[in-house]
Amino acid sequence: MDAKELMASILQSAISGKLVPQLESEPEVLTLGELLQDEPFSIPPKWKWKKLSDIGSFNPNISLSDEKEATFLPMSAISAGYENKVDLSQKRLWKNIKSGYSKFANGDIILAKITPCFQNLKSVICQNLMNGVGAGSTEFHVIRPNSLINNEYLLIFLKSPYFIKYGVKNFTGTAGQQRIGTVNLKKCLIPIPSIAEQERIVDRVRELSTLVQSFQIEDEKLRIIRASFPCKLKETILQQAMQGKLVPQLESEPSVDRSFREPQKIPFKIPSKWAWVKFSDVATLLNGRAYSKSELLENAPGRTPVLRVGNLFTKSSWYYSDLELSSDKYCDNGDLLFAWSASFGPKIWDGGKCIYHYHIWKVICSELVDREWLYFWLLAMTNELKNRSGRGSTMIHITKKDTEQVPLALPPIEEQRRIVQTIKSLFMFIEAL
Repeated sequence: MDAKELMASILQSAISGKLVPQLESEPEVLTLGELLQDEPFSIPPKWKWKKLSDIGSFNPNISLSDEKEATFLPMSAISAGYENKVDLSQKRLWKNIKSGYSKFANGDIILAKITPCFQNLKSVICQNLMNGVGAGSTEFHVIRPNSLINNEYLLIFLKSPYFIKYGVKNFTGTAGQQRIGTVNLKKCLIPIPSIAEQERIVDRVRELSTLVQSFQIEDEKLRIIRASFPCKLKETILQQAMQGKLVPQLESEPSVDRSFREPQKIPFKIPSKWAWVKFSDVATLLNGRAYSKSELLENAPGRTPVLRVGNLFTKSSWYYSDLELSSDKYCDNGDLLFAWSASFGPKIWDGGKCIYHYHIWKVICSELVDREWLYFWLLAMTNELKNRSGRGSTMIHITKKDTEQVPLALPPIEEQRRIVQTIKSLFMFIEAL
């Protein structure tokens, strides 16, 4: 149950007589009008069902001197949900809003009548209005409670699941413009306890609302943790893998050739059979081709898709080219690519033959490195590469020269393949979770 569901349950319990105990010392509510044959839900014996029309007046008249200011409330000024909050910053002269708007005074309740504002619980008690009065959207109902009801208890009712369900059931109008009309609103039945019990209910809801707000904050933190947990766990797995801590080293596997010059700065300690090399010792970066707008064409027979960074990650719209290029400007299924500008990261391409754009490198692996292992190394290193060599004030990019000099901890090729299989298995497990 999330915070919204929890608060809804509290409000429903409040109007059902289940939130606070009934006290012998408190009086029974007097019967007003005919007794009901079919009650919407059960309520305590001392409570009575009444119509909303019995407990207040609707859209009352209000007067104010033309040259005095009043609060103006657009629909957007009222917070959605269970909080009784409203933005009172807008003021207007009364002569400019006394006609064509809903009008209200301190103590009145305004209720959004139109969907989706109605379902979002845009209702509020008017307080601290300029000169005690205000005006706002004609999509507000205004209810002025009488002596039978505490206005905070009435607000609890108007935000309860029962009332929202009633309103939606009695909507009129076309799709997108549905609303609860005044006639149906007045007919709605409301359970009424004594004023003393209403006040106890209001106090209890306030207490629980504070707790729910705290719960909501903690629940949001937990939601963020849950959402980020798979990515964080994958990052940890990749870090462990690239430092030789994910799979055991086997005596049967040979050591890496140590004929390469070791980089000057070594980031961490590696297993004895591994070796430090530069990226350029084990792979070559091939630049794509830059295009003018006139060279990016619509699809037609004989044209080749142009793979841009957006297509590599999210975009479904493509450009095409009819140029005949050298073979190193094309990529095909199985090629390892790396986006180095705006969006960053590696991908083993599986979308067929394409011309890859200038902001993408094709990575050619030597015999010392497994392509999938290097994909995972690039995945683990993307943020570091960006932080290490990112350039540009408007569009950050990673430079080829800097990337080629990055230190790389190289395991034996057999261990690389065992690392790849372990990462794949762990990632599948995480995604299944």
